[in-house]
Amino acid sequence: MMSIGRWTPVTMVMVGALALAGCADQKSSLTAQGAGVGAVGGALLGGLIGGQRGALLGAALGGVAGAGTGYYLGSQQEQFASAEEEQRVRTDRARTIASTQRGEANNARTAAASFERSLAPLRQQVSAGRQLNTTQQATLSQAQADRQDIKTKLDAGRQASDEINTSVANLRAKGQNTAALEAQGRDLAASNTRMQDALTRFDNALGNIRS
Repeated sequence: MMSIGRWTPVTMVMVGALALAGCADQKSSLTAQGAGVGAVGGALLGGLIGGQRGALLGAALGGVAGAGTGYYLGSQQEQFASAEEEQRVRTDRARTIASTQRGEANNARTAAASFERSLAPLRQQVSAGRQLNTTQQATLSQAQADRQDIKTKLDAGRQASDEINTSVANLRAKGQNTAALEAQGRDLAASNTRMQDALTRFDNALGNIRS
């Protein structure tokens, strides 16, 4: 896991810009642009509020929120030549989202396991009435930022899941076979469940030391 101290507001702005520049697929362009713009805006605002840590967290939240917004706008604004094309495009989009969330769920579980170990001594120290030192405070802040990042991505995943369900219903009404789209929806829902489990583990690990 990369230390927050190595990230700067400028770095996060560059990441956002690269997200925009890397958008080559027209079908996913709105999602990528939303994520890039969200990351840039979040980094700038977070940097003004909370320095480097604020910039990192702001970029993470802005990027995820932007990606969720991009998905929603894409599904509403796109025009399709036929119901068959609509099914293909939405299924491809759902596949990309499901794959991304699968990776995020794996990352969330790894982070939860790591912080379960590193936060245990902190809980004991707080229970004993002793204050945390600077290093421990940094560990706590990192854990809280990671937890919020997981929560934001989980919310975006649930929003995407709802959008997939809506697409399935609409395409069925148009006489389309939605089996592939439904499969991606199930994959996404399973990843969302794993992320929720990781979030619960974070909450338990933080316990009485959350500020």
